[in-house]
Amino acid sequence: MFASREDRGGDQSSSEEHALKERKFRDITSYLVSAGYFRARSERVSRFDRVVGGMCWCITHSHTALDVDVLFRTQSTTGQNIKLAESIVHCVRAMGCPVSLQAHQIHGQDWVNVHPVIAWLIKTMFEARAARFERLPWPSPCVRWSSSRGGVPTSAAVHPS
Repeated sequence: MFASREDRGGDQSSSEEHALKERKFRDITSYLVSAGYFRARSERVSRFDRVVGGMCWCITHSHTALDVDVLFRTQSTTGQNIKLAESIVHCVRAMGCPVSLQAHQIHGQDWVNVHPVIAWLIKTMFEARAARFERLPWPSPCVRWSSSRGGVPTSAAVHPS
C-alpha cells in the first residue's frame, strides 16, 4: 500500500522538496560564481565542497577579524567536514549573521536553510570590500596621473619615495 523508505532510495522527501533543494543549490552556486568564486561551477567538485569552499571564501574576503580556522580542503574526512561546518557556523555568528544556521544543516546539505546565509555572506563581503575601497586615498599620493595615457595611472608613473 505505502512505499517503504527503501523503495524510495532511503529518502523521505517529496518531489517538491527535492525540486526546492535543487533550485536553492543552483541559486547558491550562481550567487557564488557571480561574486567571483568560480570553483562553484565545477561539476567535478562535490556539492558540499563547492558550497563550503564558497562560504570559506566569503568569510576570508570579508576581512572580519576572527580567531578561527576555516581552512578548506577538498576530499576531507567526514569528521573534518563536520569540524569545518562548526567553524563556519561560529564565524557566521561572530560576524553577526541574522539567520540561524547549524553545522548539521551545512553537512547535511540543507540548501534551503544554507541559502539565506550564503546571500548574507556575499552581501557582507561586498560591503566590506566597498568600505575598504572608501578608506583608500584616491588618487593615491604615490601614483602620478599621466595625461598621455588618458589619465590612467601606470606602473611607470609611480614616484620613488
